[in-house]
Amino acid sequence: EDAELKALLVSIDPSLNALGLVDSRWDPDRSSVAVVSDSLFLHVHAAGAQRKLLLKVPLRDIQHLEPLENSKAVALNLFPSSAAGPSPQLFRVADAATRRMVAQMLNVALDAL
Repeated sequence: EDAELKALLVSIDPSLNALGLVDSRWDPDRSSVAVVSDSLFLHVHAAGAQRKLLLKVPLRDIQHLEPLENSKAVALNLFPSSAAGPSPQLFRVADAATRRMVAQMLNVALDAL
């Protein structure tokens, strides 16, 4: 499964070829996947012909996470020095259990930095 995921990521963004995968979580209908690598958090729309990178945020730029249940999202609050875009970046997925698992996966990765 890691090889298939890596192939998907590289097909969307060839610069992800050297990425070291740490963990991933698919949403229940397998239309999107959240990925933690050795240096990045990625959220990929993986269904059909519309495959695209929804989020690409360096782990070192994430200051803390904030669940936003009303918005069906997890806010990735970034350090002011981040060049990853406006803060917060939002990880959105409708399934609450997937949001919780991804937040937990991200917290583990951030604690390891």
